[in-house]
Amino acid sequence: MTVTFSTTNSSLDKLSGALFFTCGENAKLSGRAKETDKVLNNTLSKALKTEEFKGTKNSMFSWNTPHLNYSHILVGGIDDGKLTLIDWRRLGIAAVKKANHVGASTLNVVIEIAKSDKLDAVDVMSAFAEGIKIGAYKFDRFLTGDNKPKSTIKKVCFVTDQAKRLNTKLALVDALMEGQYLARDLVNLPANFANPDYMVKVAKTFVKDGIKVKILGEKEMEKLGMNCLLAVGRASVQESRLIIMKYNGDPKSKKVTALVGKGVMFDTGGYNMKPGAGMISMKGDMGGAAAVMGAMKAMAKRNVKANVVGVCGCVMNMVGGDAFLPSDILTAYNGKTVEIGNTDAEGRLVLADAMSYVADKEKPDEIIDLATLTGACMVALG
Repeated sequence: MTVTFSTTNSSLDKLSGALFFTCGENAKLSGRAKETDKVLNNTLSKALKTEEFKGTKNSMFSWNTPHLNYSHILVGGIDDGKLTLIDWRRLGIAAVKKANHVGASTLNVVIEIAKSDKLDAVDVMSAFAEGIKIGAYKFDRFLTGDNKPKSTIKKVCFVTDQAKRLNTKLALVDALMEGQYLARDLVNLPANFANPDYMVKVAKTFVKDGIKVKILGEKEMEKLGMNCLLAVGRASVQESRLIIMKYNGDPKSKKVTALVGKGVMFDTGGYNMKPGAGMISMKGDMGGAAAVMGAMKAMAKRNVKANVVGVCGCVMNMVGGDAFLPSDILTAYNGKTVEIGNTDAEGRLVLADAMSYVADKEKPDEIIDLATLTGACMVALG
């Protein structure tokens, strides 16, 4: 599902579709919103008052206006106006969800910030656009018939006198969200579609974006001594893979950052099997690898000035005659021996070999690992 951005400096009476304004405390309108209200004989402000809309942060009001050019007028609350860029992103999410709810296909956005606001107006609109894209995301690939979404926002037009600067920013937003949408799609896909080989296919599409891709199969990893990663995927009919993606966006710099993602495409827990209630969500245990792939895609699309190596250890933690067992002792890539206490603590085994490999082969200045170690985090952090 794609939302396209555009900009205009036309007067509001020449626009069609839904119209979005912001309001402050107690639904106070200002700027173009106030001017529009005057043209409407103050009926907008009266409607806000009738509905007891207070303009609290991220609250949304919609008004059906069939007698005007606009199908609806949406008003988003910014309270006292002291919003961060994260707040503006959240307001964008709320706006697109409301626009979808009322069935609008086009949304014209008017954002005016106070002169006392320290934020740059273009940065604000850019953050709002990110929110639009985040909120517009739908994973409907497998929905059929009446389950398919019938209406969704398709076009968002920013009304601004800074179109040139904003268009540059919006192109970056599109690139960023292309990476994010990829990551979200990968996490949402079930394991009968998204297995290690599927991740390999996705990685290979990055070549056209200027990313070098190298794939290690089980034979190559066995020769390298990556016995921890291999043990996790040993019982699966799907071959385990190590995916290495290199993006060289700053050839003049020698600094390299490594992103290492846990890609357990499905985690049964092995012989320390997970309870049935928690099993269904384990298709998402490859979220770390999905995030790395999304980041690599976004960086290449945005022409980020950095040198980054993305590494994904992709395996399926299954049960079977060849599965690894509690009390097994494995020798990792770096020569350390590891005793298995619980086969559901598989993520650290995948990361251990993947991180040791990238540290040894690429010698990065820093390594950032991404993993869905959610159970341990909830225990540790409450």
